[in-house]
Amino acid sequence: MRQERVAEALGPSVGAPDTQAPEETIVRKTRRSTRPRSIRVARSTRDERARAARRALELERELQRPRRRSECISGPRPCPYVACKHHLYLDVSPTTGTIKLNFPELEVWELTDSCALDVAEEGPQPVERTSELLNVTRERIRQIEALALARLATIRDVQLLRDVPDNTKADTLGTALSPRRLRAANALKRVK
Repeated sequence: MRQERVAEALGPSVGAPDTQAPEETIVRKTRRSTRPRSIRVARSTRDERARAARRALELERELQRPRRRSECISGPRPCPYVACKHHLYLDVSPTTGTIKLNFPELEVWELTDSCALDVAEEGPQPVERTSELLNVTRERIRQIEALALARLATIRDVQLLRDVPDNTKADTLGTALSPRRLRAANALKRVK
């Protein structure tokens, strides 16, 4: 049985009689597109960085790029403004300045979806589509999702701590807040 499926997948062999291919074949994408390519700014010389910065400023002066989403929404697609933080063509690391080209084999005008905000307006996306848009694996999408949810939980905890009344004592809250958390909440109140 398994040998028959392998033979069907490979097609007719040399010298074998011609057989009809099954009408319905399942085509699976076995390999994703080219891996993203990173460009480390730290490896460039000071002169190269200064030259690139001057050139970028010259181009910015010539361009009238949108400042708000309302100005951008009716703009050309794929979006030509690669420097926008919502553009899917490249990512820039805020800490190291490393530039990651998400689709090094494509030009900007060859992208089907170029703006993350356009994709967000379409509504929830399956993991496969998200991984294609960012050119990363499904596992990496899962990791990013877990990290984002953890950050949201941290923000929610800080907001809860800020909502604690000033004259609250640990004994009146019971198990709601530990003494350590109560001190942290009172410290946050003083910062406000």
